[in-house]
Amino acid sequence: MWRRDHCLTIARPQPEPIQEDDTDSQPDTPLLTLLYQTLGSYLDDPASTLQLFQTLVPYFTEVQLPHGAVVWNQDDPADALYLIESGSLRATYAYENYPRLVQETMVAGTIAGDLSMLSDTDRNATVVVDRDCVLWKLDRAGLESMQREKGEQAGQFTRLVLKGERV
Repeated sequence: MWRRDHCLTIARPQPEPIQEDDTDSQPDTPLLTLLYQTLGSYLDDPASTLQLFQTLVPYFTEVQLPHGAVVWNQDDPADALYLIESGSLRATYAYENYPRLVQETMVAGTIAGDLSMLSDTDRNATVVVDRDCVLWKLDRAGLESMQREKGEQAGQFTRLVLKGERV
């Protein structure tokens, strides 16, 4: 079962590239580039988009995980969301009233664990690394710090992530 946001992430139009003469607003770190590619198409102004994303960078932590590593287990409390820079994750859903396992692959340029993290609900799947990954983790403490220190930007980030969940 594919979550709609992951299908749309691959197919949705990418944001317009920033003009070369606007070098001050060019993404200059892998996380800025990833934020811009993943969420930038939901904002109209590249300069303000980049400014927003630059504000968010300190709250994320880079995590490198090898094939087979468990990112989280079904029914665990949601403690983080992850932007996938490279590699892929495999989610396996085991439903109580459905005899077959349902699987989903999450690829680079998508967000994993966002809905359960933002809604503070338990994980609804077990997620393992399918291909070695570089992830950017926003944990609960980082989100709370972001909300406390940069409330307006934290709200914008949450709205951007939720836009990716709609059809």
